[in-house]
This record gives sequence, structure tokens and C-alpha cells, in this order.
Amino acid sequence: MLPASEKEVSRSGATNVSCPVCGGESSYHTSIPFLKSCEGDGEGDPVAYFLCADCGFCHAPFICDKPPEWFREHIYNADYHLFDPEYGGARAQRQAQNMTYSFSWARRNIRHLDFGGGDGLMAKRTRKNGFDSTTYDPFTNDEKPTGTFNLITCFEVFEHVPDPHDLMRQLTEYLAPEGLILATTNISDGQDISRWWYAAPRNGHISLFSRKSLAILAEKYGLKSLIDTNGGHYFYRELPYWAVG
Repeated sequence: MLPASEKEVSRSGATNVSCPVCGGESSYHTSIPFLKSCEGDGEGDPVAYFLCADCGFCHAPFICDKPPEWFREHIYNADYHLFDPEYGGARAQRQAQNMTYSFSWARRNIRHLDFGGGDGLMAKRTRKNGFDSTTYDPFTNDEKPTGTFNLITCFEVFEHVPDPHDLMRQLTEYLAPEGLILATTNISDGQDISRWWYAAPRNGHISLFSRKSLAILAEKYGLKSLIDTNGGHYFYRELPYWAVG
């Protein structure tokens, strides 16, 4: 349940907040029931989403402000798989297959970090395929990886993070000078957020990125970017030789 003050804000839209990406003004945009997932409609208290007029970033500030324990209790709990059926392994299997198909020829020269990898299933599968793969998920791992990586995968993570700058800081710290971040998150351009299937509080989708907001975030951390409307994105300082072509 959400506190009464949050319910009132989501109904009235009377409050503006600073955009977590560009610092512009974000205004109340819509309310979405807390139990709505990517699988379909749901009920529950309304969650207010705010939209930045400058960069198009849309987020749920009252959930973003919650401590990690709240996320573990209310979102990433024992019932999470009911709202994200692919969480149990289908997504990790597909991602491992795609990575193996794309980079297997260069796997001896790749040090790979799967950032936000949950229980580490994808990294386990890519290790079996000959990659030097490590997983790290801030929600589940206390021990951080060491060193840098020339391939960082960050699949379906951006939309879950309460602080986009903290995510990008961590990614750039782990990124080798010649390295590639391969990320996936759906782009909000042209979407009606109030009806968009991807705007799903119960899945933890609390940060929704436009093309512009992703590009701004990358630039702030000295990264070049290739933003794809189909949801796959590349960030890098200098591309490694095996990623060119």
C-alpha cells in the first residue's frame, strides 16, 4: 500500500519534481495502478509518473525514493515471477544464445560483466560457452566485481533503476577504455505512457527513457551512444576491434 500523500499527489498532479536525468522540470503525467504488470492490467493504489518536458524521461518519483528493502518486499519478492514469467530462465537463455552467436569468435579476448543479472543464470550459460563471464546485481549481490570489462551487458535494467546517474556511474567505472556496453530497454518516444504495456509498476518499471534522455545520460559520462528504437542500445568510449564491423 502507498501512503495517503502519494495517492493525493497522483490524483491531483499538483507537484513538480526535478528530472533525474537532465535536471529539467518534470510534471505529473499519469497514474498507473501499482499491480499493473507487463502481462496486463492490475489494480492497487495509483502510482504517479512524472514526465520531463525537456528530455522526455518519465519516472515514478515516490517509488524511486524508496530504500532497497522496500523493493525487495514489494516488488522483487517471492511472487515476482508471477508478473514476469520469463524471469525464471527463458530470458537469460535467449540472451546467452544471442551473445554467443554475436561474439563467440572473439570470446578469448572478452571479459564480460552481466550487470543486473539477477541470479546469474545468463553468465552461467555464457561461461559454459567459453566466455569469461561474471554477474553482478546491486539488488542481490553484496560483493562487487573487481577490475574492468570490455563487454558489459545490461539487459532490461535501465527501466528498473531509481537513480539513472548511479547506474551510469557504475557502468562507466567497470567499462574498459576500449569496451562496449550493450543495454536493452524499450524507448518511450511516441508512446501513450498511461496505456503503454511497458509502464508497469509491479514489474519495477519505474524509469522510462526517451531516445533523448538516454543520449543525454551517456554524454554526461563521456560515452558515445547508438540508441535503437527497437530497444537495443550501445554505449562506449572507444569500440573494441571485435565490436566493429
